[in-house]
Amino acid sequence: MRVINIKQDNPNADYALYLIDQEIKYSQAIGNKVIVVIHGYGSHGMGGVIKNEVKKYLPHLKKEKIISDFVFGENWGDLNPTKQLIEKIDPETILNQNLFQINSGVSVILI
Repeated sequence: MRVINIKQDNPNADYALYLIDQEIKYSQAIGNKVIVVIHGYGSHGMGGVIKNEVKKYLPHLKKEKIISDFVFGENWGDLNPTKQLIEKIDPETILNQNLFQINSGVSVILI
């Protein structure tokens, strides 16, 4: 599992999505299967620009078969079948501090 903080240094949304693309390519090259993306949840929990763009971008990547699947942090519940699959593939996700509870400031990508 790799963790990438795309909100660090306050990039614009295009650059944040570029960082996701680069991390996917790198993870594929090294055989990593899970990426935790920290994108933040926006001001006062309302959903910032980066979060909203990530929420549009990940379904596109799945449709294009660039990634296998994803889970938005607000859906990171025990009954989510993709979460269960991710934890089987990479049990270390259980220990990730960003994933102890439902967290709308992160998303998890399955390569």
